[in-house]
Amino acid sequence: MSVPSVRVPVADLLTTVLPERPAEVMPLTRRSAVHVTSGRGERDAVGGLLPWARRVGERRDRVINLADAGRRHQLVASLAGGIAAAAQLDTELLAGDPPPPAQALGFSHGMAGVLWALAEVGAHVPDALVTWLAEASDRAPLGPGLAQGRSGLALALDALGDHDAAARQWAAVELTDPEDLGLTLADGLAGVGLALLERAPIRDGEALLARVETLARALADQLREEPRMDRLGLMRGGAGAALFLLHVYDLTEDESLLAPIEQCLRHDLAMLGWGSFGRHAALPLWLRPGSLSEGSIGVGVVLHQAMQHLDAPWVAQAAADITEAAEIWLLERPGLSRGRAGAVLALQYLRSHPWETAEERFARMRPFLEPLTVHGSALGTEPSTPLPLGLEDGAAGILLALGHLGMAGDRRLPFFW
Repeated sequence: MSVPSVRVPVADLLTTVLPERPAEVMPLTRRSAVHVTSGRGERDAVGGLLPWARRVGERRDRVINLADAGRRHQLVASLAGGIAAAAQLDTELLAGDPPPPAQALGFSHGMAGVLWALAEVGAHVPDALVTWLAEASDRAPLGPGLAQGRSGLALALDALGDHDAAARQWAAVELTDPEDLGLTLADGLAGVGLALLERAPIRDGEALLARVETLARALADQLREEPRMDRLGLMRGGAGAALFLLHVYDLTEDESLLAPIEQCLRHDLAMLGWGSFGRHAALPLWLRPGSLSEGSIGVGVVLHQAMQHLDAPWVAQAAADITEAAEIWLLERPGLSRGRAGAVLALQYLRSHPWETAEERFARMRPFLEPLTVHGSALGTEPSTPLPLGLEDGAAGILLALGHLGMAGDRRLPFFW
């Protein structure tokens, strides 16, 4: 498959601004602000500041070629060090009573997602941060959802190695009545179900599968009642519900799930104004830049998976159209969920094959990568605007995107590609 002429400037994933953090990251390092520009040159590139753990002897104004996997790994390690230091300060600010709010603690925007992202790229997460997350999770009044609830906290704690704390969160999730949950991946049946499918280690496989099937039946029942869905996409639209049901179908081959899967995808394509499904839509939104969580490219990811099970011609055609549009139009903001980082990961997934190695996937993405010029400077010499640390729209999501470029294998959750 030919590579499109429009290049995805992954440098733009890094042209963001993060809060100044004076704390040290590790011995023999010092904190510095780093100005990053792309290979297009200083004049027309947008620059920004990142938290950076720059070694004392490191040369200033160096060029990092992201197409060189070794250089990219160095960049990931340095960015992870700055994020870990910032996370340490944030947990100190959130210590004590009352317990942190769901948004500050949860998977999408809070500390659970930040620490999970660090673990995913192989960065060291201090034990104190894991302990803080476990204790705060036990104290906070939270729902069962993925984005800001106990499902996401349990996933993070398992990834961080605190399986006992994670088990307490899973136990609370299992007490939830499925009828009390909505449809969405963000905080409903789809998110809880996908989190359970991602659970590791699994202590009782039969019980887990039974619970997942119960959630899938509850979701299908709600869809038969034709509930009103006002949004589209993975997090709060039909695509997230379809994604969960697709994975349950992979496990059970229950053909009664195929109709609700198709219903969810048709809903989102209608809202995007695609083809005959969009005859009532004001604009063909699928032709515009679309985010992973709430836009067209996330729908394209699920359509790509649905092609394995739905024979309708519109499934493959819509997936192809959305993928081609996504290669041409990309969001300017840098984040994972609603920005360019997520779009790059989605394109890697859509344009790669399951049998490809990590090296082959990275080679497929190499034409999209541009060199970065990193300019060292003292903290405070340039104005800054805070960017959150969170996974969805902050530094942790950018870190995850850089760490997963070229990674082989596929995951169930949209954050995990």
